[in-house]
Amino acid sequence: MCLIAEVGRHDRELVGLLTEALERTPPGDGAQRSQLLSGLAQAVYWVDAEGRSEELGLEALEMARRIGDTPSLALALARRQFTGTGLEGAERRLKESEELLELARRLDDRELEARAHAYHLRDELELGDVAAVDADLASFARLVEELRQPQWSWHVPLLRGMRAVIAGRFDDAERLAAEAFAGGQRAGEPISAQFYATQIALLRRLRRSDEDVAQLDPLVERLAELADGYPAIPAWRCSLAAMHAELGHEREARAALEAIAVDDFAVLPRDAQWTISLGLLAEAAAFLGDREHAEALYAHLLPYDGLTIVAGRAAACYGPIARVLALLAGAAGRHMEAARHFEDALRLSERMGDLPFTARTQFEFARFALDRETEGDRTRALDLLAGALETGQRIGMIGLVRSALALRLEAQGLTALDTTTSIDFMIEAVSNERPDIAALAAPDGQVTILFSDIEDSTLITERLGDERWLRVLRAHNALFRRLVGAHGGYEVKNQGDGFMLVFPDARQAVECAAAIQRDLAETEPVEGERVRVRMGMHSGEAIREEGDFFGRSVILAARIAAQARGGEILVSEELKRRAEEAEEECPLGFDGGREIELKGLSGSHRVYRALWEQAVPA
Repeated sequence: MCLIAEVGRHDRELVGLLTEALERTPPGDGAQRSQLLSGLAQAVYWVDAEGRSEELGLEALEMARRIGDTPSLALALARRQFTGTGLEGAERRLKESEELLELARRLDDRELEARAHAYHLRDELELGDVAAVDADLASFARLVEELRQPQWSWHVPLLRGMRAVIAGRFDDAERLAAEAFAGGQRAGEPISAQFYATQIALLRRLRRSDEDVAQLDPLVERLAELADGYPAIPAWRCSLAAMHAELGHEREARAALEAIAVDDFAVLPRDAQWTISLGLLAEAAAFLGDREHAEALYAHLLPYDGLTIVAGRAAACYGPIARVLALLAGAAGRHMEAARHFEDALRLSERMGDLPFTARTQFEFARFALDRETEGDRTRALDLLAGALETGQRIGMIGLVRSALALRLEAQGLTALDTTTSIDFMIEAVSNERPDIAALAAPDGQVTILFSDIEDSTLITERLGDERWLRVLRAHNALFRRLVGAHGGYEVKNQGDGFMLVFPDARQAVECAAAIQRDLAETEPVEGERVRVRMGMHSGEAIREEGDFFGRSVILAARIAAQARGGEILVSEELKRRAEEAEEECPLGFDGGREIELKGLSGSHRVYRALWEQAVPA
């Protein structure tokens, strides 16, 4: 009776064994027959969830009730937790998980009680009752602590990671996901790898920091591996479509959507993966503006309105189904339905305390309202964007904050504002003024030039307002001037949030840049704003005939800075060499470098990222 197939794989041998055992069991009601029926229902789930699995599971449950056999009833109830569709199915599963919990307590079976709490938690999450989710999680964790069984222990950080995402505690969520994965691997649970991918994919999409964005392409490869490895879980293929949409890969997203949409999405079984599969495809259809598929997906998902999208055994919650219904209705041109669904999604997300999907829904609703442009839409959109920005900034939804600020600037007619860099202005200023830096050179005539600016400074100004932004800027400038002087450097130009600095010593220049980045990362934010500074550096001769080389060195340093991201120090190949050859060993390492093209300069140039995070402060 304890034979279990791996999640996502159809075990033909197991199905054969259970079928043969049933054939040899006397007909009529009996505990053994009920347990075999529910076991077979579970075994065929991955190939026929709607038909045979549902029929066998119901037959097993009814038989267990007729004979009054509690263990058989408990097994049948547990194995039916993954069947049933629509709001009615969700409410049925909730009642049955409550019945299973009562049975477990009656049997004084701690393991079954833990399992029942896990099922009940998932059912409550699908219905959006987070208070009940928290109560179940607390009880589950207590029971798991008592059981001390590895196959259960890793589920505790898994579920806590899910709750951390809902609460917007992204760093905690990433740590807990890794802890759950490691525990699952130690327990020999293959599904832990699937749940880890589920949590990390959602986390990367919601947060979208520079580091997250850099990991999205490798994540696509991982999702493709899971889609190939677990064909019985088409949700992985749907996740691929959504990830391509997230990355703006129109061709790949369309191909993935079209492949699954054949015969009105007939390849998708109406099992526990039904809503997550449709929800992910909805993201792709909305991104593509695919009206035909949006209409079909809308019809399939509408019976689930009022629920949330839950992935796996509550490994992740993708927010209210009403949100994706709104996206689909908008793509299909159903504007009144879209607005209604957006309002419903906001109410449910706010009631749940789901901060990421509240912010995401506010942004998507605002974008829809600005596109629709009916009376009152612009005012409503600006209010929604204000809410999205406040929440997104507070919990670290970097990508959403950037998009929401850009949309608000557009709505306010301010798209001409520079939202990226002040380095170009610095280049123009120093080119006109041509400051004499020869006096600042080392004895061999070499200088190290550093350009910096604050990433997204105009967007931060828009968010904070002029008065608060000035306080941030003053603190930034004071930090630079203190550390530049301490490292033997000179301020050549300061314009807005940007600096041009010159150092006689290459090693000191790199150490100064690292000290600034460490200070920015470790000290308390000013006005609640943790600024991210990007830096570019180059070493070259201070002067050459007719000043030609001076101009090129300055431009090279500035263009390297323009290629850096917030919190990054990029250096030229020449600077790296000089820093490493200094008489005193440079305390920083460098990465392997990359070839880039620089605006206004011919050929490609190799630049290196200084690994300031790994350096030990002097």
